[in-house]
Amino acid sequence: MDGFRAALVGLGGRIVATAPGCMTVPADPAAVLDAIVEAGAELLRASGRHCLGAGLPVPLAVAEPDGTALNPLHVAWQAGVPVRELFWRSHARAGVPGPGDATVAVAPAGSSATDSAPGAPIGQTGQTGNDVNLAALAEYRHGAARGARQLLCVATGHRGVGGALVLDGRLHTGSSGLALDVGHLTVHEEGRACHCGSRGCLDVEVDPLAFLTAAGREPGPEVSLLQQARDLLRDEYADPSVRAAAHLLIDRLGRGLAGLVNILNPDRIILGGLHRDLLDADPERLRAVVAERSLWGSSGGVPLLPCTLDYNSPVGAAELALGSRSSTTRSGRSAPEATRAGGYRCSVPRAGRPRTPGARTRGAAWGVRRLPRLARIGVPARRRAPEGRLPPWAARCAATRSATVCS
Repeated sequence: MDGFRAALVGLGGRIVATAPGCMTVPADPAAVLDAIVEAGAELLRASGRHCLGAGLPVPLAVAEPDGTALNPLHVAWQAGVPVRELFWRSHARAGVPGPGDATVAVAPAGSSATDSAPGAPIGQTGQTGNDVNLAALAEYRHGAARGARQLLCVATGHRGVGGALVLDGRLHTGSSGLALDVGHLTVHEEGRACHCGSRGCLDVEVDPLAFLTAAGREPGPEVSLLQQARDLLRDEYADPSVRAAAHLLIDRLGRGLAGLVNILNPDRIILGGLHRDLLDADPERLRAVVAERSLWGSSGGVPLLPCTLDYNSPVGAAELALGSRSSTTRSGRSAPEATRAGGYRCSVPRAGRPRTPGARTRGAAWGVRRLPRLARIGVPARRRAPEGRLPPWAARCAATRSATVCS
């Protein structure tokens, strides 16, 4: 793990500001999370905004419901680290400002947003999740996967390979949050030894280090492995050794994707990290390998698309965190109570019908993650703004609300 990046995310998945962290990740997860949260708090202070929620995407499996890290293969942390609880405590120490100038407080380990008391502070909605899961969620809502019903996402970061499945708008995470760890599918029986104990897994055969090694390049310390692999693929693809390495990884990636297609039958596949660059380098080759090894061949072909969001994991973490806070404000309190507690409900009265104090507007929804879809927040057709623009009341709402996300 080469470091971290903190991002301030506004409504509709809009990146307001980012702050790269420049540190080698130590074996103490509390020190890492303190640095991440402090970077996010600094972004908030510089922007003058309040924090509606906080999310943390991490490159490891996060078990639910406790938010613990299992087998952190690419991070020098011990198994069983309570990542979510440490994230909450870091927020408490940083004093991150929330709506109405409330500050973050610590929730007990294992508690959830829906169990929070009325007026629950931001700390109780701090969410953690696997980075590829959250990237898939962001792409589904704001990027290349909009409109998909059965979405498969496969991506590589600086090390390893991850996967995610979004079914009808909901992340499929299995019984304990560990589903779709596709990095441990075998694609080369005689391949490299994997951290999991097997050999030839996607995790070690189709990641940036595998590409650099196959191309005969020695990784350097100057930039991340992912950036080195991307630069090599972009700048030296005409080199026979680089092209051969790219074809090797494309073939192995295609075998893994074909197996997933046979099992899951998705209607769209999106690729992130180095896999996006491999798709761009030779899209026909990758599609041909998947079609050849699929049970249904080309007739059952699935669209293969690159991820389109530059910071999809932080955006997905913001969606998760804000959705969690939405659940908190839906726990029985009226709209004025939610507003006093720092809730973010955005709604418009039905035309011709006065609102009564404390009444909920029919057809309204909780506004942060669905605000761009005006039809879903009770806006009559004749009052909708032109395409791509928010009406004045929504623009005012958007101008004062944001979320801090750390990755």
